[in-house]
Amino acid sequence: MITYKEETYRDERLFVFNLTHGKEDDKPKWILVTYRNTIELPVYKTNCFDSKEDAIKYLKSVEQFTPLISNNEQPLEIPESEISDWDYFNNWLKQNNLFSAISEKQHCPFWRNNKGWDYTKNYMNVRQIKNGFTEEYFDNGKIKLEGTYIMGAKDGEFKQYHASGVLHVKCIFKDDVMEGSYERFHENGVMASKGQVKDNEQDGEWQYFDELGNLTETRIYSNGVMKE
Repeated sequence: MITYKEETYRDERLFVFNLTHGKEDDKPKWILVTYRNTIELPVYKTNCFDSKEDAIKYLKSVEQFTPLISNNEQPLEIPESEISDWDYFNNWLKQNNLFSAISEKQHCPFWRNNKGWDYTKNYMNVRQIKNGFTEEYFDNGKIKLEGTYIMGAKDGEFKQYHASGVLHVKCIFKDDVMEGSYERFHENGVMASKGQVKDNEQDGEWQYFDELGNLTETRIYSNGVMKE
């Protein structure tokens, strides 16, 4: 890691890229995401392409111009004799134990380690990462789950369904952590329980209902622990 202008960078590149599958307006896309190369990897911009070939073509036109800390925020100096600027840059990456997005590896922020990912390897294969709106289905063809992933992390509203197709659970995720309102429903569609979740734990007042919608119990939670 490198400390530069009061920020911690993962290496001397100011920006890095990830290439993955995703959707744009429900249409399959290849997505090239540019990140600032600090340990948090905040998104800088996103480019969408209809094919992997188009995404790689674009990547090879820009990646070699990545500004480097060691070169006063200028790109790697490439000899004029080189036939391919990108090939020269890619070889430089390999020599420094780094990799290009073309390798189908993923740059991941170090905090992913808290969720079970090995930051010492610091990548995941593209095919292991969900990105964009996702739907899963039961064997009977009924929808099982729907929600949006951002680089493998659940983000926004998620819905789970009973095998009958009736909504079972509706909840909110923020960066793979359940946060906010939570609602669960009986198979007949009637509310079964509702409350708030904080950092994956029940928090505050929760109400429970029978299959007719009658309130049967009210509980108070703090950090997942029910108060007496």
